[in-house]
Amino acid sequence: MKAAIIYSQFYDSYGNTIKIGGIETYLNNLAKLLAEMQYSVTIFQSSHLEFVKKMDNITIIGVPIANLSRNRKRHALYRRASCWLDGENGLLIFGADHFSVPTNNPKAISIQHGVSWDLPAKYYTRKSGAIAQIVSIFRKYLDRLNAAKYFDNCLNRVCVDYNYLNWRRTTCLSEPKGRIWVIPNFMSQCLNKEIILERNKINKPEIEILFARRFTKSRGTELMIHAIKEISSRYNNVNFTFAGEGEEEERLRSELRDYKVTFTKYASSQSMEFHSHYDIAVIPSLGSEGTSLSVIEAMGAGCAVVATSIGGITNIVINDYNGLLVAPEPKALAHSLEQLINDRNLRLRLGQNAYAVAEHSFSLEKWKDQWANVIREVSNKEQRT
Repeated sequence: MKAAIIYSQFYDSYGNTIKIGGIETYLNNLAKLLAEMQYSVTIFQSSHLEFVKKMDNITIIGVPIANLSRNRKRHALYRRASCWLDGENGLLIFGADHFSVPTNNPKAISIQHGVSWDLPAKYYTRKSGAIAQIVSIFRKYLDRLNAAKYFDNCLNRVCVDYNYLNWRRTTCLSEPKGRIWVIPNFMSQCLNKEIILERNKINKPEIEILFARRFTKSRGTELMIHAIKEISSRYNNVNFTFAGEGEEEERLRSELRDYKVTFTKYASSQSMEFHSHYDIAVIPSLGSEGTSLSVIEAMGAGCAVVATSIGGITNIVINDYNGLLVAPEPKALAHSLEQLINDRNLRLRLGQNAYAVAEHSFSLEKWKDQWANVIREVSNKEQRT
């Protein structure tokens, strides 16, 4: 059996470096699952040069279409993948629904990775002024229209959260045809519970707070700057760590050079061990979140989570049970952090509940079981509408 996955770029345009990100990690694990199910798996991506890469039992083919428009790229990859599959005899997976094309293929699946057009309009442009604001509003409106269109391209869809479906039901007049499954994102493993229990026995004077995200404004760097300055003005026993990289790094280092802030990074395979050294994990996104891997990993390490009430995060965190949900505002974030700094019992309770939820609901094995059921159903049954 064959399975083709279509995505914009898994490697860079020349096939030299593998991309690192949430969707890439997702598709890598999906490809591994398909290989375990005895599928011959090939990922088709846009590139500048034709290349073929092997990664374990997975093939990645670069199709030299990088100079085409996005719409023409989608269709070119679809044709290439369909040719390799010999029409509709294999499984076709659109790695993200915005890279899908209209198809009635009964063995095609499209993945919807969450609402990405909920950012404030000002983040759609780097320019200022009335004209830029109008353009931003128009672009945001266009994203909403396209989101509904992409979802309808394919009759089998997997969503990573319920947020998209709720938006769809609210804004669209018609029910989508075909079949829809909701399979939340996952973490590779939980931290060993004994490590968490031993950590919780130690009532150390210093509080360690972690921001492990890409350093961009949409991921809440502005909120973190304000919160750190406010917290640091009142507490001397709080340390902050930024783990990652991104376009805001230089600004963060400059703004926070006089505060107790450390900058570092870690490999994705080291996530649980890295998180084990922190009491509180902050996920202050302003928009564009599915069932956030950052939230799930922090929960799996038993951290007390503070997250903004954005997108699919609200499918993961129940406020005051396994984390704190806050509005995406500086004062709200600082207030919740202060709560956790002052209340050790609250930190421990939220962390313990977070660990239990992550272990039960967001394990890799559960994700694989749910996806395997979808793959078997789509592969073996006739399409229903």
